[in-house]
Amino acid sequence: MHVMMILHKSVYILTNNKYIDLLFFSISRAIKTNQDLLPETPWRNVFYDDFWGTLLTHSGSHKSYRPLCTLSFRLNYALAGLEPWGYHLVNVCLHGIVTGLFTTMCRPLLGGGPWSLVAGLLFAAHPVHTEAVAGVVGRADVGAGLFFLLSLLCYSHHCALRWRGPRSGRAWLWLLGSVGAAAGAMLWKEQGVTVLGVSAVYDLFIFHRFQLPQLYALLGKVGFWTPGLRCCSFFMIISQLQEILSTLSLLAGSGVGLLAARVYWMGNKPPNFSNSDNPAADSPHLLTRTLTFLHLPAANFWLLLCPDRLSFDWSMDALPLLRTFADWRNFQSLAFYAGLLFLVWYVHHNAPWDSLPPTGNLLMFFLALLTLPFLPATNLLFYVGFVVAERVLYIPSMGFCMLVTVGLRSLYVAVRSRRHRTLLLCSTVGLVLLYGAKTALRNRDWQSEETLYRSGIRVNPAKGTAAE
Repeated sequence: MHVMMILHKSVYILTNNKYIDLLFFSISRAIKTNQDLLPETPWRNVFYDDFWGTLLTHSGSHKSYRPLCTLSFRLNYALAGLEPWGYHLVNVCLHGIVTGLFTTMCRPLLGGGPWSLVAGLLFAAHPVHTEAVAGVVGRADVGAGLFFLLSLLCYSHHCALRWRGPRSGRAWLWLLGSVGAAAGAMLWKEQGVTVLGVSAVYDLFIFHRFQLPQLYALLGKVGFWTPGLRCCSFFMIISQLQEILSTLSLLAGSGVGLLAARVYWMGNKPPNFSNSDNPAADSPHLLTRTLTFLHLPAANFWLLLCPDRLSFDWSMDALPLLRTFADWRNFQSLAFYAGLLFLVWYVHHNAPWDSLPPTGNLLMFFLALLTLPFLPATNLLFYVGFVVAERVLYIPSMGFCMLVTVGLRSLYVAVRSRRHRTLLLCSTVGLVLLYGAKTALRNRDWQSEETLYRSGIRVNPAKGTAAE
């Protein structure tokens, strides 16, 4: 209870922007000119229109299908019209709830004590969340994060009950709740459906505590016995594997079904984006597209690691294209992917069984939580209407905060000196305070349209000066 009070107070202090006096920056289409918010418009229309109020099957539709977010805007409009404070208050409250759920999920993973609080404070204070919370249209990401965590928590309950017996009806009710929450997350924002993949990783690496070599053996049908399987006889092993495969098959089938319904509902047509929104996608050179798109995950990860240069708009030339191998930013890309490979190697050489999930298994789950929700925004699978958008990092930042926390916990356990442990704890507090200070400063940039555009000049001069 005390932990939740600390977290919610921190969220309120960091994200409370009492000086916001207008709705601005792309919100005019989502709220001011969106006919779906008006009382005279049938509420059912939100399920046939995109996020901006255009019919999904229309040739000019953005294809952003987020009806639950639009319904929340409609409720705001019904209660207080275009009063900005009401919209911002809902965003802050949602962020507080998400932070509480995130901390709840961290407890069984990081153990009791201060570590789940550290993860929660890092998430509450991270500056990259400013756009999602202070920017009203960022509610789609926060709402998706809420249902994302609800789906994960439901799935963890399903795993616990499934272990008690394969015919446990309650277990499958929790699974149904998990899939339903995943559908809700997708109806807040498209990337929410990736929670089904994260749940599969949770089942394999957290609940069953598989290690990568054991999965290789199972996939290659080289024996069935592994220490990660919680069973003690051949027949129980077979039964347990059947339970795992049946559950993962249901997750995969649900994901395919939800995506198919999503594509069908938007008219089986991809959206059209402006060339200035994603210049790399419009480049005729394969090398330029490849190097740039491979660099985008590294650039986004750097925003999580060092959120110094933040901007409301990363379109046009905010992130210059990588045209040759001589571009020094390729070294950033190499360092990023080398770090990922190192973590996978560490997981492969995991520590033995322990009372808590082994660090390697935690890393695998946290990496999945970091990468899978971000995958739709990478431009590696399909083109999207942006190169960088801080709001889409809201859900992936959960995995990042967990990675940082488990790293701090491992260092704390490794060092024996009381002096060094005190120094580490002070550094952790300093990191939280540094993030909090940056968030408070960044929140001031969102006070008005003028301050927001002025703050973007340093990162994207062309866009910022054009607006002056």
